[in-house]
Amino acid sequence: VVEKEGEPADAIVRISDITEKKLFEQRITQNEKMASIGILVSAIAHEINNPNNFISFNIPILRQYLEELIPIIDECVGNDHGREFFKMPYPEFRKDLLKMLDNIRHGSERISAFVANLKEFTYHRNRRIDKWFGLNTVIEKAVALCKNKVTRHVKNLDVEIPPDLPLILSDPYALQQILINLLINAAQAADKEDAWIKLSALNDHTRSDCIIIQVSDNGCGMNEQTRRHLFDPFYTTKAIGEGTGLGLYVCYTLVGELGGRIEVDSETGSGSIFKVVLPEKIPQTGRCR
Repeated sequence: VVEKEGEPADAIVRISDITEKKLFEQRITQNEKMASIGILVSAIAHEINNPNNFISFNIPILRQYLEELIPIIDECVGNDHGREFFKMPYPEFRKDLLKMLDNIRHGSERISAFVANLKEFTYHRNRRIDKWFGLNTVIEKAVALCKNKVTRHVKNLDVEIPPDLPLILSDPYALQQILINLLINAAQAADKEDAWIKLSALNDHTRSDCIIIQVSDNGCGMNEQTRRHLFDPFYTTKAIGEGTGLGLYVCYTLVGELGGRIEVDSETGSGSIFKVVLPEKIPQTGRCR
């Protein structure tokens, strides 16, 4: 503040909390990304599904054909098991033929799973089924669905859910998908012999009656660069074939649809903590703070 004589006198310092503004800008950015690639994703899913449907439809028919032909070939070969087909003894060739068919089926199923993951981009509010449900049941189902895959990577999977958690009004399917993605992501980050994952939940009344679900691990963790792009679609640090870069983006989108948010705390080499903060019921305005 300058006096009449032109000399400086006092200073006015204004401090503004722009946290909500920044969070809103981040959500706008994510929505813009979603809009820009939505049409592309739909086209990709359609173009992949069409030829893959031909493959999956014809696999059982081809198997039936082979089941009819193999007894005839068996009879022709007879006891001449030393006879070779494509430089393989007949018994080995016969086994390999059916194995190749199983491999084709497995590949087709992987394509279908990938396309299904892509379609999570089109998850809209009008598909939600909101109802009152107990958190314990949804968590148990999510853990059961991915436990085998998770325990292949980590030594211990601990689940600590208080029995007295209140019912929440939300979409149980969306929450189940969020938890599965977070658990699998944590498992894929495992890099230690004594790797572990812990899933816990609590009711936090200090955050406007919010439910906090936490997935923590002692895996490889993330650096600042990775944390900045963590929820970007198709961003992944995993090896080719191990991730599509969609899992955490889907989590971010679904949590936002449920009126909540995801908080992340991670350090390279020490592991990560993902907190899903959800309201006990869907807010009419605003979000869980």
